[in-house]
Amino acid sequence: MSSNDTKESSSSSLSLMGRFAKFQDDQRLERLQTHCKSLDDLFKTCLKNRRSDSEAIEQRGLPLRSIKYFDWRGIAKDHPDVEKTCAREEHLVWSCRAVAIGCGKDLGELKKCFEDEGPLRILSAPGTAYEESDNNKKAKIPCRKVQESLGNCVNKGAYELYERRRKQQSNGSVEGK
Repeated sequence: MSSNDTKESSSSSLSLMGRFAKFQDDQRLERLQTHCKSLDDLFKTCLKNRRSDSEAIEQRGLPLRSIKYFDWRGIAKDHPDVEKTCAREEHLVWSCRAVAIGCGKDLGELKKCFEDEGPLRILSAPGTAYEESDNNKKAKIPCRKVQESLGNCVNKGAYELYERRRKQQSNGSVEGK
């Protein structure tokens, strides 16, 4: 094999790897812009109405898998106070983002914490800790460290994803997007 063949093979595999990375990024963006955006809209509606809507949550395919994953199915029927918060919606948004961005390790740790603490305790907490805010700084939030870690992973991954996309667009390598 000549050195030109090696260079050509290396260039071709880089191109293949680059196309695969772009494909992965496209899938991540699609999930963020469709599934996670839909859940974020549901969360915003909940905040506006100051009430959760179990039917709206459970009618959507992706959150249904998350509800099963976190073992929340039917929790609102057994514990009506859960309906008075938007905790499920917020946790669903962040779990969707974690899946889309590739923060599976953190999501697995969150699931374990939900199991250890019990979903009712977490869904009844005075807030979440995915993002730091004045409202949650001093609140006793179960699984705080795990939520902070997942939020950091999602925010870092999203920033990197959008930076890669910006560079692709500035290089003209993204068609029609």
